[in-house]
Amino acid sequence: MRLRVLLLVIACVAAAGIGFGVSRWQSDGPPANDARAERTSERVSYTLTELTPPEGVGGIIAALDEEHVLTSSGGAVYSIDISEGSTATPELLTTFPGRMVRNIEVSANGETIAILGIGNDGGSRLRVVSLSGGDTSDFALDGPPGGVPDTPQGAISPDGDFFVSGSFDITMLDLKTGDTEVLRRPPPTKEQSLTGYEDWAVTEDGLVRAASEQGVDTWNAKDGKRIGGTIRCGCDIYRVSLNEPGNLASIATAGGHAVVLDLTAGRAVAEKTITGGGVIDSSAVLGDGQRAVAAAVGVVVWDVKSRRILWNHTFPDDLAQVHAIPNSESFLIDTMEDPKKAPADQTAFDVKWWLAKPAS
Repeated sequence: MRLRVLLLVIACVAAAGIGFGVSRWQSDGPPANDARAERTSERVSYTLTELTPPEGVGGIIAALDEEHVLTSSGGAVYSIDISEGSTATPELLTTFPGRMVRNIEVSANGETIAILGIGNDGGSRLRVVSLSGGDTSDFALDGPPGGVPDTPQGAISPDGDFFVSGSFDITMLDLKTGDTEVLRRPPPTKEQSLTGYEDWAVTEDGLVRAASEQGVDTWNAKDGKRIGGTIRCGCDIYRVSLNEPGNLASIATAGGHAVVLDLTAGRAVAEKTITGGGVIDSSAVLGDGQRAVAAAVGVVVWDVKSRRILWNHTFPDDLAQVHAIPNSESFLIDTMEDPKKAPADQTAFDVKWWLAKPAS
């Protein structure tokens, strides 16, 4: 699961003790797109909370849960309590040994974080931190011999024992011994070239999954053997993400559709038209898989079984991306000023982060 940006505020109140701006908005129907005519089968209210890290701390990179986010500044990685009543004081977890932090992954058991970034030598680096004891381990992500060097992205296993990464072939790194094993990607077909993997997951039962524009590939972590063929959706994939358990994939298409793949069954189980022709920038499966979220002109939460829109919000002048929070119906949104609507001489664009949480 990868993290990637309301100037318009419907109602704004101060979150007690935190200072975060809070916008509460309740949906009456779909956003300004082709789904507008659809009426919701149930009325769902979400609270939007703007997450503004304390001064001197960088933007949100990941969420440990609904009440704790991870940020980075100058290589220092912080955990911030964003629960109501918190003082939002950054707690230093570790300092990354390199130039910059690019991504943070959290193990499913919540005990280990994997921090990925660029080392001082320009190579991809990984620091693994135990949240219980504070122990750290550092690794270089060099990629398979003779292959393409790994980018600073990947996934940590649910128990925190190994890490998988790789844009083309997959490198499985044992975080206890430092040993590696290469999982080979199937060769391209005559009709289709390969693009790099953009999301990774490790399941509780030891399956390694990697997703690209071609679909989702699966290997057995125990013997390194590939399982089955590439699981495809038969659609024009623009973005793809895997949920934390690794059993579902959320696909955003260039044609305005959101698709959910059941990776156990090996087929698409739901499809929803979000924009009716426009690009969906990002999508994700939430919680136990009964709901999904997609971002285009606005952010839409929809029911996977009924295909009904449950909640939506529009960011009129901003581009939005959505990111799932582990084991939660809540999710993160990052919004960025749309460069197409900004003055021609504007070169810097504001990025804001929001927590979207079902109202109790």
